[in-house]
Amino acid sequence: MPTLRVIGPGRAGRSLQLALEQAGWRGLAPLGRGDDVADAATGADVVVI
Repeated sequence: MPTLRVIGPGRAGRSLQLALEQAGWRGLAPLGRGDDVADAATGADVVVI
């Protein structure tokens, strides 16, 4: 199962994550303003900014 992380969980980011989860992707916890993104790609096949 492919895994996705969204950086910037606004309307577009949340919509994309929801759509991909419904298509079988696993979504990691989204990261927002002020979150440390140094390890954002750890465990993710795709990172969307």
